[in-house]
Amino acid sequence: MGGTAIRYWEFARLLSRWHDVTLAVPNETDLISPAFSILRYNLSLLKRAIQHSDVVIAQRLDPLLLPLVVKLKKPVAIDLYSPYPIESLSWLVHKNLHLRTLFTAVEVSMAKLQLRAGDFFMCANERQRDFWIGALMALGRIAPRHYDRDPTLLNLIGIVPFGIPASPPRQTRAVLKGVDRRIQASDTLLIWNGGLWSWMDPLTLIRAMAEVSRIRKDVKLFFMGGKNPNPNLFEMSMADRAVQLSRELNLLDKVVVFNENWIPYEERHNYLLESDIGVSIHPCHVETRFSYRTRVLDCIWAHLPSIVSDGDATSTLIAEKGLGVVVSSGDVHGLARAILDLADNPETLSAFRENNARAAGELTWEKVSIPLQDFCSNPRVLRDGSLGPGSLYARGVVHYLRRGFLEMRMNGVRETFERICERTFPVV
Repeated sequence: MGGTAIRYWEFARLLSRWHDVTLAVPNETDLISPAFSILRYNLSLLKRAIQHSDVVIAQRLDPLLLPLVVKLKKPVAIDLYSPYPIESLSWLVHKNLHLRTLFTAVEVSMAKLQLRAGDFFMCANERQRDFWIGALMALGRIAPRHYDRDPTLLNLIGIVPFGIPASPPRQTRAVLKGVDRRIQASDTLLIWNGGLWSWMDPLTLIRAMAEVSRIRKDVKLFFMGGKNPNPNLFEMSMADRAVQLSRELNLLDKVVVFNENWIPYEERHNYLLESDIGVSIHPCHVETRFSYRTRVLDCIWAHLPSIVSDGDATSTLIAEKGLGVVVSSGDVHGLARAILDLADNPETLSAFRENNARAAGELTWEKVSIPLQDFCSNPRVLRDGSLGPGSLYARGVVHYLRRGFLEMRMNGVRETFERICERTFPVV
């Protein structure tokens, strides 16, 4: 699962302790839970589920459903932990400027719709909160009555970062060292356990591994996830570029190893526990400033020291808690030195592991999701009464026209029509 799917799986697991929970998912899944219901949805099924629910929680509720929740006065918690309008600036980066501009316009219109319809908002850190407070203010969603009720505005927008399971992981089977022919039992193994998104920088890491390999042949890099399994996402080219660079530097399948598909969520701990160092490298740009690198949290859960780039909230956490090493964005030589320093110093790695073990207890889902728990226990409708279902519906139609035009430009008319039908009509 991607970060959003993991987040909502954990929300459902936690909230089901006190509430009847239905987790609505857009694709086929073999996951099951005795604690909550799982619904593979389309618009028709999701509409029915909303009608029978008391609270709705979503990251991006379909624009054609927003008028329904307003009409029925359903309390809605909108999850803004992923600042997708900013992320959109990096998507499709190798496409033409007109297409990228249209894509960003679609993402901004989606964000505006969510901000207009929500009653409670969640974000991942203080920087994001500042960003979204500005957006809410610009849309007229913050008024004196909100301030008078709560001058901190925490009842309107709270911080709910990514979390980790309360129980530490336990290895159940060998998966990499001595099992994969490319990785020996004695190797020092770095793991990139996140996606190869266009706003990340695996290329600097691969170039650093070329320098490392000239000094030590037993340091390997494993990319845990290759092509994204989500069929509804536009393809990004970073994974292909990373493989190509590894091939050009003669590192592919020797020093740098790519897992072709994503690791199942319930298997990820085995890969983390066999690794020695986690890595998350990104360039210095605006997405970095407002990001929250969710996969680094899994490294903390596995007590795995990390090497991360500077500039984001996660690198601040790593530095303050002594959980690993922070390097400058784009610094190939500095990154290579950091890798070699940790690989050559098991005592330092051991100290970082102890710090990660201590930090893990403060970052559990139970603790980080308290604002969401409070909202679900005391739901409230804070939307302005002047925003009617008709206005939202009209805005949703405009959004869909933009989205449809974008998809036709990207995928062709026939494929776009088939995808819209699959999302809209009941599953037979």
